[in-house]
Amino acid sequence: MTYAQLEIQARIAAKALHRLGVAHGDHVAFLIGNNVVFPVLFQALMKLGAVAVPLNKRLPAEDVAYMARHVNARALIFDSDMETVLSQAMERCGFSSTLMVCNGETFLPAIPWDGLVIPTCDKENAEEGCGYSSPDDESLVLFTSGTTGRPKAVVRTAEAVSMLATVQLIEGHSHEGTVDVLYTQAPLYHMGGLCAMLKTCATSGTLIAESHFDPATVLDLVERYSVNQLYMIPPALFSRLYDVEQHSGRTFPGVLETQCAGGRTRECDWKAVFALFPNARVRVSFGSTETGMTCTSYFTKNQYAERPERGRAVGSINAFVTMKLVDEEGEPVPAGQPGEALVKSPAAFSGYRDLPLATAEAFDEDGFFRTGDMLYLDEEGCYVFVDRMSDMIKTGGENVFAAEVEQVVQQFPAIEDCAVVGVDDDRYGEGIAAAIVLEPKAADSFSPDALIAFCKEHMASFKKPRYLAIMDEIPRNSLGKVQKNELRARRGEFNLVASQ
Repeated sequence: MTYAQLEIQARIAAKALHRLGVAHGDHVAFLIGNNVVFPVLFQALMKLGAVAVPLNKRLPAEDVAYMARHVNARALIFDSDMETVLSQAMERCGFSSTLMVCNGETFLPAIPWDGLVIPTCDKENAEEGCGYSSPDDESLVLFTSGTTGRPKAVVRTAEAVSMLATVQLIEGHSHEGTVDVLYTQAPLYHMGGLCAMLKTCATSGTLIAESHFDPATVLDLVERYSVNQLYMIPPALFSRLYDVEQHSGRTFPGVLETQCAGGRTRECDWKAVFALFPNARVRVSFGSTETGMTCTSYFTKNQYAERPERGRAVGSINAFVTMKLVDEEGEPVPAGQPGEALVKSPAAFSGYRDLPLATAEAFDEDGFFRTGDMLYLDEEGCYVFVDRMSDMIKTGGENVFAAEVEQVVQQFPAIEDCAVVGVDDDRYGEGIAAAIVLEPKAADSFSPDALIAFCKEHMASFKKPRYLAIMDEIPRNSLGKVQKNELRARRGEFNLVASQ
């Protein structure tokens, strides 16, 4: 699709939705994947001054019904592969929508999307229904991933959405003499995928957004379309790309930038990036659904080789962003000491819909959002992510960050994946528990004692895991985030491996 086609179809869709009763300020929920309908619909809703509410396509029926009700959706637009989930939402949860539109064929009572965008847009009524939002109007609602409870509706104004694109344009600047050709498999309904779309539109680049990740297909697309930027969520996908190509010797020197976000980046992931894309600089970002992109760091293959610690940094503060690191009393912490990151940005959200108490608790008295993330400022003036505050384990009077333990456990040769949580412990109050996934070749030879000895060599003894569970996979949500609440609920699967 060209930009001219996008503009025409967005105008047609806006006019059609307006004639069907969607007005300025109405919320429109949609279950649309990585296809051309998403940008057309998003632009159409912006033109109408309606509120875009993209929903995760991997949600169960109960969550779809809850979210659509929570925003009082005036319309629901969906891909045809979501008809079963929506049918269940209607039957089990009593969900109903005044207006339903389907991208594809469906047995549900819905208007076909093609019927909205096929008609020719006559010039006289091209702007019919357009009610462009004022800066303070509600414009976008994204739901949190809900790893710690029921998902919250994150509200952004029209100005904040515009600033999301502006920050992407400034911080994700194009390489001189090139036009952005960006590939991502990140869902466009996720903050990462949405920002990739906004950035590409802001630079008039080309966006290739796939719904499914297949390593061989990704690399073929990189070659076929001369992709020069890759954005993968989570970063572990780069290692899966390398697993496919490591014996072929093929590299992709035309890729000038790779972005890593949405999860922990392991040493093997960095090696995979630079082996496949030797001319690429890595872009590491830090942010959230509430704040957007807060910090950005860039480094090349040579810079990483000189100082591997760069891989842990999330960089310097982005344009228009103000950030401070504070202790439990709200006082600033000195450089080198971890503190909670508090963020203020015109691209940040304005509050949680219909949750005034949660919104009030989320901001300090100066209007800074409490991220719940622990960072510190290193000697080069870069911010380094430590862990989520909620993942800090208090064991025997010591504070231990789960991410620090995970980093060491992950280095043990037999470990393919891991996650660390705190569990109830009679001796220490809270015990460090590691859930691990073994590499297939190590399943028969793995020794828990060897792992504990390895951990004692590489970190303070009180930080080593006291409990261990071997799992087939680490539970994650659709965005790749570890579901640590589920791990804590599976306490019975963890066995004591270190008595002291």
